[in-house]
Amino acid sequence: MRPLAKFAFAALVAGSAIGFGSSANAAVGVTIGVGPFTGSYYDYGRPCDYYRGYGYPAPARCYNDYYGYYGPGVYIDSGFVFRDRVTYGRWRYRNDYRHWRRHAHH
Repeated sequence: MRPLAKFAFAALVAGSAIGFGSSANAAVGVTIGVGPFTGSYYDYGRPCDYYRGYGYPAPARCYNDYYGYYGPGVYIDSGFVFRDRVTYGRWRYRNDYRHWRRHAHH
């Protein structure tokens, strides 16, 4: 068997064993945080180079940092800084960005 197939089979067997051994009232909660936010919360406290490095919209306080790095094409919308209008165009209709924009800490 290929290593990946062995791993998948082992995970399936382990998951089945856990499922049969748990009570009917058991519940499992999982939360995964990705990027500068957790869920719908936007973390304004990160350093500006973090947003720039991961390609996320940055708070307005990062304008000078973005301008110094990307030049005069930097774009601002609703309290967020983008490297240019093209990047803004990629973010503008995303649900997470629209939520952050409605709740921005200007």
